[in-house]
Amino acid sequence: MNQKNMEQTLNEQVGGTHYKKYNLQPVEFAMKHKLSFCCGNMLKYLVRYKDKNGVEDLRKVLHYRDLEMINPVRWWNSCLNISRVNIWCLPSVDDFIMLNGIDDADVIYCLRLIYDYHLTGKYEYLARLDVKVNVMQSFYKNI
Repeated sequence: MNQKNMEQTLNEQVGGTHYKKYNLQPVEFAMKHKLSFCCGNMLKYLVRYKDKNGVEDLRKVLHYRDLEMINPVRWWNSCLNISRVNIWCLPSVDDFIMLNGIDDADVIYCLRLIYDYHLTGKYEYLARLDVKVNVMQSFYKNI
């Protein structure tokens, strides 16, 4: 089997080009920070929603938020993962936003909520995410 490196793999996108425009792709950020599967998907769908599936992607953010909330051991596992990684050497969520030229205030707010949840395990961040994404869906439908 031919082993590809990370750069080759990230340059090869199946089904569109909506991630290639990012200097730091959502999957790359999620893997470096050892985000849970659900948090990584929330990040991915939030970042791409205007470029791909609109409201459907926002619904997926909420779906993965729900899945994340029903997994009570996820936060503990996340703490274990973070302790194995020197987070100070990784790009921050603000670096991710800046590197990718994300200027939508709602998306920025939601990205920070997802990451704050990842670091703390506090469900209040996911509750705030729910409210914000529902508002975003309403606005997007009316455009």
